[in-house]
Amino acid sequence: MSGSLIVTTPACPETIVNARVRARQRRGAALLITLIAISLLAVLSTGAILGSMQEYRAGRNPLVEQRALAIAEYGLNQQLSNWTAARNAMAVGAIDSMNVGIATGDTARVALTRLTNDLFSVVSAGRASVGNGTLEAQRQSNLIVRISFPTRIPGAAIEAYGNISIKGSADVTGINTPPPRWTNCAQFGTRDTFAVAYNPSKTATIQKPQQQVNGKYADPRLADPNSFVVFGDETFASLAAKANITLSSGVSPSPSGSATTCNYSKTNWGEPKRLMGAVLGCKDYFPIIYSTGDLHLNGGRGQGILLVNGDLRVNGGFELYGLIVVMDDIDKANGGFQLFGSLLLRNSNPSDDADINGNASFKYSRCAVGNARRGSSAPVRAKLRNWSPVY
Repeated sequence: MSGSLIVTTPACPETIVNARVRARQRRGAALLITLIAISLLAVLSTGAILGSMQEYRAGRNPLVEQRALAIAEYGLNQQLSNWTAARNAMAVGAIDSMNVGIATGDTARVALTRLTNDLFSVVSAGRASVGNGTLEAQRQSNLIVRISFPTRIPGAAIEAYGNISIKGSADVTGINTPPPRWTNCAQFGTRDTFAVAYNPSKTATIQKPQQQVNGKYADPRLADPNSFVVFGDETFASLAAKANITLSSGVSPSPSGSATTCNYSKTNWGEPKRLMGAVLGCKDYFPIIYSTGDLHLNGGRGQGILLVNGDLRVNGGFELYGLIVVMDDIDKANGGFQLFGSLLLRNSNPSDDADINGNASFKYSRCAVGNARRGSSAPVRAKLRNWSPVY
């Protein structure tokens, strides 16, 4: 029998000990690697969260800023829609400002400055999320506004397209006459004009020489009927469309209010008087009054622009300070009717003639016409505008 002899050598005790020490030293490496991995994951997670928050804020902030701009725009539009007659009487350089509430935390502050007689600057600062420091935004929008009003200045106390007759005790003067105690008349000039201007193809009959001052004039411009319905930027139709008062029957207007307030109604046509006891709260109210047909006035007083889409009959001591445009004729004008301003008669019915008699009195007044024109003006946006961010 044959075989192999296997000889084993016992392990050295020192080698066994060293192997055990090395095994014990490698036992903490896994923990270290785990901690490093957790730290890396934490850093990555934190970065992802911060990045998400930044993206969220970057997307949210423009929305708040856009809302602030919308609020500023709303402030502009709201003030233009609610334009008041008092602004038309503001002095050049005067400022009218107000806060416009939109919603909780959203407001607009609007300031209007009169730059010239015809131009206003309107600035609206919109603020969104007021009181929330992390979300609050402000935007500012600017606008130049031009006020639109009739630019045509009458060339006589009475202008007529058809025949006109003045008789009885009526009187007409083309001398420029400021209304008593009106204080802003210097800006409208002092030039006098004719008592009566008429279509050269028609006739103007004045019964007594003393009934007119500055005579009559056959004006070639009045041969065009459009001169009685087109007034520069405005027309009879456009003025009627934005009338403050629309009538279908006669009234006896009278101002209503106090020294500081004005109660607006169909029978309140402003306050032309500047005496003690007058309703001074209505002195800057120059309405546009539009009658849809024939109009009969019996007493009362007012100021502004009166538009009559038919015949006008006046008696009973009625007074008006401003401009009257009648599409047909004056059927009767007596009983103490008094006008400071100008009367335009379109005479749309060729068979009718204007008949003025009794104690009617017509005094040409550039001041009364000018205040009525400007008092009835409305704001028109300029074609160019801008907005600017304010942080």
